Amino acid sequence: MKQTAQFACGLAWVSCFPDAVAAASAGNPAYFMLGAAAAMLPGFADAHLRGLFHHDMEIVPDPAAPDPAATAAALAAAIETSAASGNPLGIRLHPARVGDDAWLCQEVFFDTRLRSVSAAFGPVVDGWNQPLGGQPGLPAPCRRGFRPLLRLRDRARLSVRGRDDVVIRMEPSPDGTLAVRVARRHWSLKAGLAAALAAGLALAAAAGPVAGAAGGGALAIGILLHGAHGLPAGLRSVLAGRPPRAPDSREDGAAHSTPVACLACALLLWNLHSAAAPAREKLRAARVMATAAAVHFAGALALRRLSAGAARPSKTEGTAR
Repeated sequence: MKQTAQFACGLAWVSCFPDAVAAASAGNPAYFMLGAAAAMLPGFADAHLRGLFHHDMEIVPDPAAPDPAATAAALAAAIETSAASGNPLGIRLHPARVGDDAWLCQEVFFDTRLRSVSAAFGPVVDGWNQPLGGQPGLPAPCRRGFRPLLRLRDRARLSVRGRDDVVIRMEPSPDGTLAVRVARRHWSLKAGLAAALAAGLALAAAAGPVAGAAGGGALAIGILLHGAHGLPAGLRSVLAGRPPRAPDSREDGAAHSTPVACLACALLLWNLHSAAAPAREKLRAARVMATAAAVHFAGALALRRLSAGAARPSKTEGTAR
């Protein structure tokens, strides 16, 4: 759903420029194609270029017999090895492919207080991270302890879902602690927005100000949508001068992206309608779109509450073996 929101926001952004709408009406959709492609570029790059992150070992679960004890033991051993050698260590976690478009999710939880790491499996999802019917029986979560003191730079609970995979970096510090971060999700919104500005200026110099504003602005919107939980969270992170929250695949579902996509579609339709509609038709369209937006927001809020309740961890999760 996040890709749909990025696509819709890119089109809606370009529709705010009358020259782009006029060009599309004349048979030239280049501005709209540029905006849609630029908005989806961050997600595409994150999905297809993550292999560039260095990793020293991989954890690939056995689809026929997933063993959380093996995952927890491998992570605990990697923590001990990195702390003892003083060298950074990268670990790539993979989901288990159990069908043509079916993936067994893997979840890891680092407990800094108990100095332990827990691993669990489930549920089975498709390539769009939607749970599939007929969930199999899964082994109980397992926990393994370690001696080094951890400092988490991302969330303590990491989910590996769908076609996704996660690279965990373990970096020893001079004070004797071990910093743990997720390499692929360590976004810098300020650097991303600076790159979007540079891309916009380059496009403006090469193809004109409309192309620069459309491409650079759509790229910035795509970065904000992909690097944090939506535009508000991304803007708050930039203004506060802190890195965004690392996206969690379990929480980053339709409940977060649906309102953004709906509003973007409403803005797109409004801008296209406003290009030629008289004032009375514009007022009527505004009422219809306002009503539709209210209905969509109410439905999205209900969906978010339902998904939050379903995703809430059980009380026995922290007492895994």
